[in-house]
Formats: sequence, C-alpha cells, structure tokens
Amino acid sequence: MKKYILVFTVCALLAGLAGYAFAAAGEGYFGTGDAPNLIPDAAPSAGVAGNYDDEEPEDTVDSRLNVEIPNTTKKAITDKREKYSDNTTKVINSYGLKASQAKGLINRHNEAAQAKGKEDRFDRYKRIYNANKYDYLAAYRLAQVSFEMGHNAQAMGWINTCLEIFPNYMPARQLKKQVEGAMKW
Repeated sequence: MKKYILVFTVCALLAGLAGYAFAAAGEGYFGTGDAPNLIPDAAPSAGVAGNYDDEEPEDTVDSRLNVEIPNTTKKAITDKREKYSDNTTKVINSYGLKASQAKGLINRHNEAAQAKGKEDRFDRYKRIYNANKYDYLAAYRLAQVSFEMGHNAQAMGWINTCLEIFPNYMPARQLKKQVEGAMKW
C-alpha cells in the first residue's frame, strides 16, 4: 500500500512541476490567454475570454458526414463509425445523428431492403444516398445490388464511393475483393 501512495505522490509532484513549467513559459491558460489546441482536427481555439465551463461548446460539422453533430469533435464521430457490421441499425446509429434522424434513415433503409425486385431496391437506395451523401451504408447497399444484377463495374464504383466516405468499412473491402474476383472472369 505504501508503494502506491509513494507512486501517487511522485506522479502528483511531477504533474505539478509540469504545470509550473507550462505557466512559467507564458503559454496557454496561464500566460497569453490562448487555449492550447489539443485536438489536431479541431479549428484553432479563440482563447479563454468568455469561454466558461458552464457554457456548452459550439456545434461542429463533420464535412465527411455532412451533418451537424452537436457538442462533439470530428475525430470523435469518425472514431465511432461502425466498421465491421453491415447491420442497418448498428451502422446508422454509429453516424452520430439525432435519434429521430437515425430512426427515419433506418426506416428508409428497411423499406428499401424489402422492395420487390433488384431494380426497385437499387432505385430506393440511390434516393437514400442522394439525400444523405455521408451514408456509406447506402453506397455499400448500392454496390451489393449492382453486383447481384451482374453490373460489376457499377458495383465497383459504388464500393469506391463507400470507401471514400469511410475507408475502414470492412464489409465494403470484402465485397470489393469479391467484385474484383468476378471481374477477372
């Protein structure tokens, strides 16, 4: 137990010294009034003036998802995206949308999946994608339907679109290998 107390004390002292050195250098909150930018993807901070802890941070917009994401950073939303599943609900819930927006998008995806005929499914998914350019699942579904219809080049185009939106989406990478294999024949 004494070891843990000693380690904790040493760590606290080192943290205090680091804070003192930070303040002595005249940087950050202790000196110039500019808050350090600790998030590389975030816009530069405007400084401390008027920025109180009880105020909510400004909403941000993720350009890749093209949707307002309240009180989060771009990095946080891109880290939360579902990269292993093709489950509609799981993937769309990882987009960072408001609950009502996610529910509407999930419903549109489910309606498209239940459409009769491949052409009808393709048209419905295309409408979903055109309304939501951040929806990598819609692009993936378009690739799947195109591949089912035997339109391998078109499927490859939709896979590439999906991977442009989210390069780490594993089902799209797997489908890409299948389509590439089919194109070799």
